[in-house]
Amino acid sequence: MSLGSIFRRGERPPGQDAIRLIERDRAPDLLYAVGDIHGCHDKYSRIEAAIVADAERRSRGAVIVVLGDVVDRGPDSRAVIEHLLAAPPHGIDRFVLSGNHEAMMASFFDRPSHSHTWLSFGGAETLMSYGIDTGRWQIERVKSKLIHYQLQTFIPAEHMSFVAERPHLVRFGKLVCVHAAIDRSCSLSEQTERDLLWTRPGPETDADNGEMSGYVVVHGHTPVKDVFVSPLRINLDTGAFAGGPLSAARFVAGHFDGLISSAS
Repeated sequence: MSLGSIFRRGERPPGQDAIRLIERDRAPDLLYAVGDIHGCHDKYSRIEAAIVADAERRSRGAVIVVLGDVVDRGPDSRAVIEHLLAAPPHGIDRFVLSGNHEAMMASFFDRPSHSHTWLSFGGAETLMSYGIDTGRWQIERVKSKLIHYQLQTFIPAEHMSFVAERPHLVRFGKLVCVHAAIDRSCSLSEQTERDLLWTRPGPETDADNGEMSGYVVVHGHTPVKDVFVSPLRINLDTGAFAGGPLSAARFVAGHFDGLISSAS
């Protein structure tokens, strides 16, 4: 089934894009959330194999949720996207969320420019993985028309669509998987892309009040040396692109049940 066919779009004020939500009232028996991959295909391959083996030991099917920022900074974003576009391993369902880096990449595809912010946020490394060298774009002030031609030539349309169409959030019961954070003071349909893709943890994200009281948020986006686990929030971004491991959390019937690392 296409993810696009099961999206529910939050209602947004005029001029604001709707966020893309996937919501299920019941948590799966076995779920694994994976932190920011950032182009580290080798680490993702290792952690996915470890997840599959872990699920097989438990004799259960499982759901994998990749928490966004699968591209940029690391060496092989193209291979990561190709991997995530392929069918998941047998017995596994897989959801891949948007991170702020996917949002920036999609923005660049819409309006390519030698001065686009994305290029200095890891975009140049991503384009290099497709065989596009951006080194002379800024020096020569290459026109957007030529950049657009290079994108169309080197990047498969399926990859562009994949980046642009990721859901922003998936909810399983009281477990919310998102790239960065949620605003606990308002409902999920009232969240903004900035809330979900760009917010850093702070008192306002950790206070257990408002409409989202009692929900557990699983996220990445803010690198930490070790996985952060609290009753209301779990941060799985352990800086894979900067030499840290890629980390995953296991949930059994919606409850946190341990960690898996690409370094294992």
